[in-house]
Amino acid sequence: AILGENNQNVITDTPDFSKAAVSQEYYDTLTESTDPKKSQVTVENGLYQDTDSDGKTYYFRGHVENNYVKIPGLKWDNTDDYHKKGEDMLFRIVRINGDGTIRIVANGSIGKSEFNKDHYSEEYVGYTYKTRIGYEIGEKSNESIRNILSTDSYYFSDEVTVDRKNGGYTLVNPVLHTGEECFNNKELCEGKYTLFSDSTDKYSILYQITTIESPSNIKYNAYQFNGKVVLDSNSKNIDSTIKTYLDNWYKENMKEYDKILTSTKYCNDTTTFSINNTGTLHYGIYNRFSTPSFICPNTDKLYGGEYDLKIGLLSVDELTFAGAEKNIHNSSYYLNGNTNDMWLSTPRTFHWGYPCVFTMNKYGYIEDDIQVHTLKNVIPVLNLRKDVYFSKGNGTKDEPYILSIN
Repeated sequence: AILGENNQNVITDTPDFSKAAVSQEYYDTLTESTDPKKSQVTVENGLYQDTDSDGKTYYFRGHVENNYVKIPGLKWDNTDDYHKKGEDMLFRIVRINGDGTIRIVANGSIGKSEFNKDHYSEEYVGYTYKTRIGYEIGEKSNESIRNILSTDSYYFSDEVTVDRKNGGYTLVNPVLHTGEECFNNKELCEGKYTLFSDSTDKYSILYQITTIESPSNIKYNAYQFNGKVVLDSNSKNIDSTIKTYLDNWYKENMKEYDKILTSTKYCNDTTTFSINNTGTLHYGIYNRFSTPSFICPNTDKLYGGEYDLKIGLLSVDELTFAGAEKNIHNSSYYLNGNTNDMWLSTPRTFHWGYPCVFTMNKYGYIEDDIQVHTLKNVIPVLNLRKDVYFSKGNGTKDEPYILSIN
């Protein structure tokens, strides 16, 4: 019913993933002066095909109104802006996976959670992670320049102590100097270590001064712990806060329906794209916003990666396939309107001690640099067995596909 006879419902064209997918009606209201601009969106609505690690997959994109699913007897156990406790719980079909199972996402939030209550370390972007032993000192960055006020004062030192367990540098017997003093007597600062701070507190990034070009321009190399966490490969996996939240919801609400659900792949991509001069660790998605993939890259880290689970979260790749784009407003594709803000499974960066994961915000676009200890909505993703069937319905909101659970 979904694919149509001889796959007649499937669109074989390759979408333009650099643009947000919107309805024709919405597209016609836009100009180059609106937000979004007309040139930032495209009219691509329907069922498309691609490939995942199990074969050909068929996914919904854009403004579609025929992918609603209802599981008989399943009710919302909470109230939010879009539904009330006790109402029938609806889902949207995201795609038919390559193994024939059907991925569905709740049409609303089951509540709010942090991605991880723990933070300040890179492994906390992981859906699970191993026990932390400590940190390694990061590699020296390329030479960079810092602009300061000539009257600003910073501590400088010849020696540094390193806290490898908790990740930080402390200056030994530091001396306070202004940019003006450093320029007038370069021996005071060149070759010295600094945290670019007027505090002697421990910090995760260490700078070594190379050249004082002027009272307000200082060249340096940076060392830091970001991206250099050491985890115990022999330890058990620790569940993230959000995984625990989802698993508990499943146990409390889905026991009766477990027989129609199955485990399948979820992606928490923790591959590294780059580490820049400021020590910011960019994860793999950074390089493929407009070239999404249903295949999860293999990670060499002891956190994140690909999981085989019964419940999880949507990834940035899946949201891009569905019609979202980074920083482009989109009020008309089918995943917008489920909630105000929802967690995605995809890490963005680890920057200055803050692990960040993507969300979808209330404007329908992919939002980055959300710190993991922020409270956001949780939208569960489930997978129906490939041998389930729909007893009735046409997929609209008023007549959703009704699952047979016998």
